[in-house]
Amino acid sequence: MGARAAAAAGAAVTGDGECSGVSELSAACARELAGLDEIRQARVVATYAAYRDELDPNGFVDLLEGESEEPPPLLVFPRVCGERELALHQVAFDELTPGAYGILEPCEAHPEVQLADIDVMLIPGVAFDLRGGRMGYGGGYYDSLLAKTDPTPATCRGNKRTGNRPFLVGVSYDETLFDELPIEDHDIAMDIVVTPTRVVACGVSR
Repeated sequence: MGARAAAAAGAAVTGDGECSGVSELSAACARELAGLDEIRQARVVATYAAYRDELDPNGFVDLLEGESEEPPPLLVFPRVCGERELALHQVAFDELTPGAYGILEPCEAHPEVQLADIDVMLIPGVAFDLRGGRMGYGGGYYDSLLAKTDPTPATCRGNKRTGNRPFLVGVSYDETLFDELPIEDHDIAMDIVVTPTRVVACGVSR
């Protein structure tokens, strides 16, 4: 990705670019998420509290509640607990409080959830590419969290779950989804990237 693309990506998520109507775009993204089989079949979803002009993906929960008698998945949010370290806690959104960098996060007292128990993880970023590559914010928190997991996502067969890595979903504006980013071999790619208008999996829009 060139310097112009990188600048555009950063502007889109910091409010300095031309992306507007964040609420509407977040709602569109939530609709795309609610239609995913991986979300519908999940028991536990790790998500995030949107910061500044990040897309807020969490409307998918209300959509699922409105169309199914089945309870929606449990939501888990990250908490910064050290240098490049995240802990994951089950918590209601209205119980989040400002934490590191001013981002809403759980308190330490909320029940902690192990990564191996999470079915799907929604991940924000500055930019993504069609191969699932992600450009983060430079803190390395998600990279560190996922570094010790399996290279392939866990699968669920009936009540049995294999593997210890969640199904990874990058949440991106259309303007911050590029053909290719300069990622390293050790970077863990997203399984799919969801934008307000499409779902991209394994380099193919579906």
